[in-house]
Amino acid sequence: YNLETRSLYEILRTQYRFQLTGGEENISITYADPMEAKFLEIPENTGVFYLSGTVWDEQKTPLEYYKSLVRSDLLKYSSTLRR
Repeated sequence: YNLETRSLYEILRTQYRFQLTGGEENISITYADPMEAKFLEIPENTGVFYLSGTVWDEQKTPLEYYKSLVRSDLLKYSSTLRR
């Protein structure tokens, strides 16, 4: 599959018939260890955002789990609230 032209979620839905119904994301702050600092091109112990989350199907079976570190100078956070 070409993930440059199709999203993973589209492939899961159309090819494998998974219905993604929800998820949870957590955002916190941590400090870059030596290896993370090297990859992120920042000084060691710099504050970074730690994102983790899970996406699940209608039976609450996890289909994706992720963990990411994001440089604090590059993160843009936005949220849409609905009622």
